[in-house]
Amino acid sequence: MVDNRLDLSLLNPFSRALVTLPPLRTNSISEPTLDLLHGRGSLEFRLHENGFAVVRSGEYMRDEYLTKAVWSAKPTDDNCVIVILLQEAYRIVYCRLDETCWIEIQTSFDFLSDAIFYKEKLYVVRNQAPRVAAHSVDVSSSLNI
Repeated sequence: MVDNRLDLSLLNPFSRALVTLPPLRTNSISEPTLDLLHGRGSLEFRLHENGFAVVRSGEYMRDEYLTKAVWSAKPTDDNCVIVILLQEAYRIVYCRLDETCWIEIQTSFDFLSDAIFYKEKLYVVRNQAPRVAAHSVDVSSSLNI
């Protein structure tokens, strides 16, 4: 679950167990500010992409910017890592359940559309029509999984 402040949590709908994650902030995603200039009173984020600052609403960030979230193990496992694909910037961020911040994984991939953990490796799918390609991302050393 994610709200328009980019506060994240995992909810098991069957057991109702809730795992709270840190808010999605990185070197590229600022703290939200209140948009008073346009009279909307909504939250907006400043994104730093390719040397430019782009302003996006909290609703956009919640509904469009976060493309996919996957985890390496059960959220009750101490070694569980959450990975999120971010649209537009084609970035991958991760955190452990016991951490307080998100860290960007540097890759040269663009047009990321899907991700999965399989046998302790992260695989991402690039979907740049007409070609689709799968790549493994060697994150085991940085994630210690």
